[in-house]
Amino acid sequence: MDKIKDIFEEFLKKDGTLYDTIQRYRDLVANEIAKEQTIDGVLMGPRARREESKLEVSDLMVTARPFLSKDVGKDMDAYYVTSVRIMRHKLAHSLGKAEPAVVHLSGIDLGVDLVKKGVIKDIESFSKVFSLLKIGVVDIFNEEDVDGEKKLDVRVYECISCSGLPNIGHTVCHYEGGIIAGALKEITGQDVKATEIRCWGTGYSVCDFDVRITPKKG
Repeated sequence: MDKIKDIFEEFLKKDGTLYDTIQRYRDLVANEIAKEQTIDGVLMGPRARREESKLEVSDLMVTARPFLSKDVGKDMDAYYVTSVRIMRHKLAHSLGKAEPAVVHLSGIDLGVDLVKKGVIKDIESFSKVFSLLKIGVVDIFNEEDVDGEKKLDVRVYECISCSGLPNIGHTVCHYEGGIIAGALKEITGQDVKATEIRCWGTGYSVCDFDVRITPKKG
């Protein structure tokens, strides 16, 4: 299989507007990563962390999605994003500590179904569908082989779950990580695990996922 990052970069060359948007975000995030710290084992971006770690409804109403909102308008996009976030916010209260795992698994199921039903067919459509469904702007930033597995740095800018949120000291995009893992699992035919390592919830302007692709055993 060709390198996933190479396929993605070829796709980017076909869309000048998306290419420029991703390049701007790459520059922004590079500056944030240069200033990051590790606190209690968690990567923390440059935005100040607030004391209260729980999100309020007022927090959920703040968005930062200039690229994804351009075709519908900032206000309409904010209404859409807020409604999705409030639904998940209520779900988190109902599920308690089980919420991250449950939401992640449901994301995996969606990612798998999107591929099986032909909505996502390959790496190019994987990126397109994320933008079309207003989930976020996908960037496959880096790829390397590590100890027999493929390691991808997959970033999501303007993420529906977290763009605009304050630094609350922990990541929140379990659903998006699940979608990424499920879709890439079906596309590659291999085992995939996606772990969020940076987030608006930890002071960055990106959701950054450490994605590991491992050959299936047997």
